[in-house]
Amino acid sequence: TVGVTADDAHTLRIRLRGSIPFLPELTKHYTWYPVPKHTVLANGPMADPFSTWTKPGKLVSNGPFILKSWRLNDHIEVEKNPRYWDADTVSLNGVRFLPVVNSYTESRMFFNRQMHLTYALPPELIGYSKERFPGEVRQELYLGTLFMRCNTQREGLKDDRVRRALSLALDRKSLIDNVVQGGQEPARGIVPPFGNYQSPDLIHFDAIEAKRLLAEAGYPDGQGFPDLKFLITDRDTAKRLGEAIQGMWRDTLGIRVRIEQMEWGSYLQSQFEMTYDIVLGGWIGDYLDPTTFLDMWVTNNGNNNTGWSNRDYEALLTEGEHTADPTERLKVLQRAETILLNDRPVIPIYWYTTNYLIHSSVKNWNPMLLSHQPYKFIRLESGVGNQ
Repeated sequence: TVGVTADDAHTLRIRLRGSIPFLPELTKHYTWYPVPKHTVLANGPMADPFSTWTKPGKLVSNGPFILKSWRLNDHIEVEKNPRYWDADTVSLNGVRFLPVVNSYTESRMFFNRQMHLTYALPPELIGYSKERFPGEVRQELYLGTLFMRCNTQREGLKDDRVRRALSLALDRKSLIDNVVQGGQEPARGIVPPFGNYQSPDLIHFDAIEAKRLLAEAGYPDGQGFPDLKFLITDRDTAKRLGEAIQGMWRDTLGIRVRIEQMEWGSYLQSQFEMTYDIVLGGWIGDYLDPTTFLDMWVTNNGNNNTGWSNRDYEALLTEGEHTADPTERLKVLQRAETILLNDRPVIPIYWYTTNYLIHSSVKNWNPMLLSHQPYKFIRLESGVGNQ
């Protein structure tokens, strides 16, 4: 049965199987947004993917803004909702979102003052942007981790010593400083730092130990190491990072791993079907709790895709689910992450940052780990900069 009931028009009651101290945070996720059932059904069946209920004039909104216009691949424009319960707090008359795919094009539009805010800023333009637009470059921590999945069913990668050797051979700081250049932080675990949780700090660079482990696994100086492929996307940034990692493994361990680039659809399919050897991937947290990074590695989870399974790991996650004390719960989850990092089916590389440009006239735009900005509080200050 579903443990959710509506007691009255303003009260939703949720019954939990265990302790979920992050439930209020979880309800901010888009999967919890209320859906206007009457509007959906008026435009077709509830599960119809081609329903028109989301079109302008039909979409019902209960937030500070309502949909004004939507032109595919051109723009989405929203305007202030006069019926919003806290409309007096809303300063902006509207917001126009532009789906600019190329981050260089987006940056150029900002430089030409065609937009107030960018989604991203290419690493190559960070220095230039700081010089030309001082105070308008933002570099902030983001709740995400870049990592590599290892197919633990593949020859060589079945051995956790090999997986740990591959991890120890990576100079993460060098990758950040010389390749990605976005101010990221070398990952010390799979869970990024936030709140009272700290990862076990088991990830580091140690070339000597990496060589020792590989030799202990039967591949001294890379001799006899199987022919493995390193799967990445077809983006240039992924290629640069992939080649740098490839070089570190060659120089430190004496192994040669071939890079294989795929377009996004084939890249995802290869992971789901586990036809890869090693793959570059990442995860952005859905909510502010370690489980958003830990639950995905349980057996048969749709995001695991490594072939790794550990009963002790899953038992600790279950124990954490039933631990009411918040401090003790985090300790249990840290023990679970320790198991994951010791087995190393996934190799953390760095914790994400978000780099973007914001016009000096935009006020109340504050750093947020998940970048879920409450637009109701954003305002534009007239007379600031060239708007």
